[in-house]
Amino acid sequence: MSPTSTRPPATASPTGEPPATNPGIPTATSLPGCAQLPEPLPLQANQRLPDPFTFFNGTRVTNMTDWTCRRSEISQLFQRLELGVIPAAPESVTASISGPILSVTISRGGRSVTIHPTISYPPSGSAPYSALIAFGGTTLPRPAGVAIITFNNDEIAQHNDTSSRGVGLFYDLYGADHPASAMMAWTWGVSRLIDALQNLPSANIDSDRLAITGCGVNGRGALVAGAFEERLSLTIPMESGTGGAGCWRIAQKLFSTGHVTITASDLARENVWFSKTFNDYASRVDELPFDHHLLAALVAPRGLLILDNSQFSWLGPASVFGCMKTGRKVYEALGYADSMGVSQIAHTDYCQFSPDQYVEYQAFMNKFLAGKRTENTTVLKTDKPNDAGFVEAEWVDWTVPNLVSGSSPPTAPNEPPSTPTGANCVAPAELTDPSNERLPNPFTFAKRSDNSGSPIDLAVNSTEEWYCRREQIGQLFQKYEFGTLESRPQYVSGEIFGKTLTVNIGHKNRNISFQATLQYPDTDDPGPFPYIIALGGSTLPHLADMALITFDPEDLAQANGTDSRGKGKFYELYGEDHSASALMVWAWGVSRIIDAVGTAPVNLERKGVGVTGCSDHGRGALVAGAFDQRIELTLVIESGVGGAGCWRIADDLKKSGIGALTATDIVKDTVLFSSTFTGFANRTSELPVDHHLLAAMVAPRGLLVLENSAFSWLGISSVYGCMKTARKVYESLGMKDRMGVSQVGHTDHCQFQGQQYPELNAFVNKFLRYRTQEQTNYFKTDVPNDAGYVESKWVDWVLPNL
Repeated sequence: MSPTSTRPPATASPTGEPPATNPGIPTATSLPGCAQLPEPLPLQANQRLPDPFTFFNGTRVTNMTDWTCRRSEISQLFQRLELGVIPAAPESVTASISGPILSVTISRGGRSVTIHPTISYPPSGSAPYSALIAFGGTTLPRPAGVAIITFNNDEIAQHNDTSSRGVGLFYDLYGADHPASAMMAWTWGVSRLIDALQNLPSANIDSDRLAITGCGVNGRGALVAGAFEERLSLTIPMESGTGGAGCWRIAQKLFSTGHVTITASDLARENVWFSKTFNDYASRVDELPFDHHLLAALVAPRGLLILDNSQFSWLGPASVFGCMKTGRKVYEALGYADSMGVSQIAHTDYCQFSPDQYVEYQAFMNKFLAGKRTENTTVLKTDKPNDAGFVEAEWVDWTVPNLVSGSSPPTAPNEPPSTPTGANCVAPAELTDPSNERLPNPFTFAKRSDNSGSPIDLAVNSTEEWYCRREQIGQLFQKYEFGTLESRPQYVSGEIFGKTLTVNIGHKNRNISFQATLQYPDTDDPGPFPYIIALGGSTLPHLADMALITFDPEDLAQANGTDSRGKGKFYELYGEDHSASALMVWAWGVSRIIDAVGTAPVNLERKGVGVTGCSDHGRGALVAGAFDQRIELTLVIESGVGGAGCWRIADDLKKSGIGALTATDIVKDTVLFSSTFTGFANRTSELPVDHHLLAAMVAPRGLLVLENSAFSWLGISSVYGCMKTARKVYESLGMKDRMGVSQVGHTDHCQFQGQQYPELNAFVNKFLRYRTQEQTNYFKTDVPNDAGYVESKWVDWVLPNL
């Protein structure tokens, strides 16, 4: 999740797998790879609002990976100490609709219950409609094209008084002694409603565009639902007061200083909105390791609008405004401050919508349900003087980190280290035995001499050693083929105006800028969106919910003829004699776009990044994917020899009379490769690398090579054989299905072939939409006998199990 490809999952999510439990005792469990909470919890009094960015064990949150785990921990704490555990999805949810009435039947363990939400469809707009789910009905005005779903949460879990505990349809299914509080049971019910909507197209509701609201007690329930049900795009609690948008600690302080304000003790004595366990802490809220600013934090980065009424002191206006102002700091840390708004305005009618709050309400509905991404949702206001009496210094003694530079979710075991170190990670200055007619072994370090001058040949035997070898391969490519890759310059920023993203770069008192075009998907999804960077444009078919950034790489490095070496904006920044080839400069430009996206106010994910290009631009995309590990998916299209094709195999094809391009052909006409490479173009067997190793540098991230077998000059056998060899590295890492090859003949060069759509969609699903179970085991050619590639001729090494 994080400004993450994926939103971080809630622990014991209503849509997730059942948590591990002791027999009959539900528990809230941590995410894999995250620290476990101790049992029992050693609680300590804290007069201030607990730090969202410090784990229970005292460790500080510094990046998005940490936040994912901390969010899981906060979820567990709320379930253990205040709200009770929410169970996973039951065995069966079925639904039907008759007129405006839904019938949702939920079955578990031989028992079934049925709920009957009511849908009020809008008089205008087109189906499927976005929808606002309302606990007990709502006075919010209906925006154009939005359905209202009235949800009777009282029948799920009754809340007349303390005698209502364990009474309602939820408890009929799970037993009267289930620890879930009424509000957690209501959340479970909303999740079952969403399950039903996802599987009932005849309801004409778009389950990806849902909001939830409620007022008073139901407003508290709406906030809990928004915190624990991540399929809700927008949460709007109205006048929820203490126990909703208000913090326990601040309310207790208000009460102790003479204000007429509801406290935790009042609510615990009055009803069953909270768990039995919470009764033990209601009179000592300072011992809780959370407060309701952290309940709001569980909603992040999805939309959250707090509509509050400063008219009634018992709602605790200072408690609500201060609590939510503090909760908003988590949104700030995630880079989405404007996804959470607070509007506190006095009006005399309790739980009646105030027209004075219409502007912010409409803006949030537009942004999160109608997909109007540019809507201004920056709102943090109260009509009470001096922040309604909230003094931040009294409550907040921690700082807000910038989390967006981290990675999320926690990385897989085979994720490479940032920069491996060690003697073998460094490419030797001189090679002892450079000539090799076969494809160089990925699993042997480049030969170097010991002190006596004898060659040392070291094998790669572990994952850690492979990433060291990968570092060495990258250095060898820079030395012999692409020239030096410059790291991030001193200054990079992005500016957006309309569809134009301007990338500003400064380095050693020199400045350049170049432009890219940002195209958002045509969808009602509010985003943020994964995005694909396309060198020189894209002929990929429309990909739903994917943004596209296109740029002209020749603006940075010209490649039209050999006299264009050193021309382009990159060389204006670093000098025209810089060793970087055009391909390396183009890859550098892709990296600067990713940098700029991280600073610009764009509705894009920071993690879900793909890169693509065709022909020469496909070669550039492969280089970018090899050298920038932030790229999750590399899509290489018809790149041929010098891209997905190996030099050695292409030379052999040419000798056999097959008209494949060779290194010699390419360096005569372009500056795609470095001037050093020109000297090796007619003796590629002396290179310590070939392009199976360039593709191997992408591992373990996603790589899909889409190739055209209709044109012999692309080097059909060279590409297929080269990539089949590269896939051995993925195989040795235990993830061969992360690399795919699809070679299909068609007559239009660089026009997408429809037969290759299943593999394209599968790889996009897996690596940019994070559907990890997607089948991506594609490796095929329509040319007989592996397109003429004979492996024994080119590979004389064995595959280790790393």
